Amino acid sequence: MTNKKPQNALDGVRDQIRAIPLENIATLAKGAFNNKEIIPLWFGEGDVKMPDFIGKAIYDAIQDGNTFYSHQNGIPEFRQVMADYLNGLNAKPVDMDQITVTSGGMQAIS
Repeated sequence: MTNKKPQNALDGVRDQIRAIPLENIATLAKGAFNNKEIIPLWFGEGDVKMPDFIGKAIYDAIQDGNTFYSHQNGIPEFRQVMADYLNGLNAKPVDMDQITVTSGGMQAIS
C-alpha cells in the first residue's frame, strides 16, 4: 500500500461515479424523483411545518439582537454540545474543533 496522494478529485473513483456528469444537484436528483425509498432532502425547502419551539427560538433570537454573523464554524457552545454527544456514541473521541455547523447540506458540501 502506498501513500501516493491523488492528482485530482476523481483519482481512485470507480467508473460508475466518474460517469456522473458534473452538473448541478437538481439534475442529479431528477433521477430519483419517483423512487419512494429515497427521502427527497436534496434541494429546496421541505413541506413540513416548522415546529413551534423553533419559531419561538428564532423570534427570541431576533428580539435579543442575534441578527449578525456568527462564528465561522458555528457557535462554540453548540459545537461543544455536539462533540459531547458524539463522544457518547463513538469509540473514537471527537473534539469540537472537528465540528463545523452549516445552514444546510449544500453549504456543507461547498
